[in-house]
Amino acid sequence: MSDPVLEDYAGRDVLVTGGSGFLGRHLLVRLDALGARAVNLDLAAPDSLPGIFAAGDVRQVSEVRAAFARLSGESPERTVVFHLAGKNSAPRSLEEPFDTFNLNVTGTAALLEACRTDCPEASVLMVSTAAVYDVAARSGPIPESAPFGPASPYEASKACAETVTRSYAASFDLPVGVARLFNVFGPGQLSAAVIPSIIAQMLEGGDLRLGNTAAVRDFIYVEDAVDAFLRLGLAKASGGKAVNIGTGRGVSIAEIVETLRPMCGFSGSVLVDEERLRARDADAIVADTSRLKALTGWSPECSLERGLAAAVEARRGGGPS
Repeated sequence: MSDPVLEDYAGRDVLVTGGSGFLGRHLLVRLDALGARAVNLDLAAPDSLPGIFAAGDVRQVSEVRAAFARLSGESPERTVVFHLAGKNSAPRSLEEPFDTFNLNVTGTAALLEACRTDCPEASVLMVSTAAVYDVAARSGPIPESAPFGPASPYEASKACAETVTRSYAASFDLPVGVARLFNVFGPGQLSAAVIPSIIAQMLEGGDLRLGNTAAVRDFIYVEDAVDAFLRLGLAKASGGKAVNIGTGRGVSIAEIVETLRPMCGFSGSVLVDEERLRARDADAIVADTSRLKALTGWSPECSLERGLAAAVEARRGGGPS
């Protein structure tokens, strides 16, 4: 069924940074279906993705400008930019702290600088993470007003990138917004994330090795996350305003395991792997989505069960889940 709001993407110029990654791929496919003219700025060449591929480093202002030049430029005030490029692993950031800051912070600044000089009318959505919040002592859904408490270079780099984004919005009146994404999952996600890791282990057979299975997280299916991105891209957010993207529903890792058991035909045991336990692991991280609903009217459409089934089917097909 067509959506009259998202139909407004037809004919729009859209720049996606990091479009060859997990989220970017889903976003580019959706933009193509909506009739948008999309350019994907990434270092990695995509495999049969729609849109125009612009090889480039988001940390280089000149290369971001070159990607803008690939857009039609017909209606700059209708241009939308989705900034997904960056390093997104907290554990890996402990091994590569400088590279994480360099890409996530410098890349954001370079993108915004190119927007300021080449397309100041464009609506920009910088994709951040719920990991920026201080979750150690929280209970209940987390609002956007919650304080920051980053504990890894990755989390700190995203908090810094948000600050850069707000500074460009305040200094240059750019229509910029921030999307704080909670635990996204779906087909095409690599096994470093918890759900594809569980699926991969279950399908391989043997016992399942996990960390804290009592941890409660807000899992959002990738297509629902993309839908929220698209709506926020049209909302003309200003002032670097942050918006949570999640379902508002908390689910424990143990519940995920039990839901996946029959889907994967898994009958093994669940073992605690000490190496998978994190020193700073909050009991629950769940989104307060009231701001997102107020701005866009968005609500998730895919149930957890349907999303998990799609991820299992994708993994069975030979690709990442």
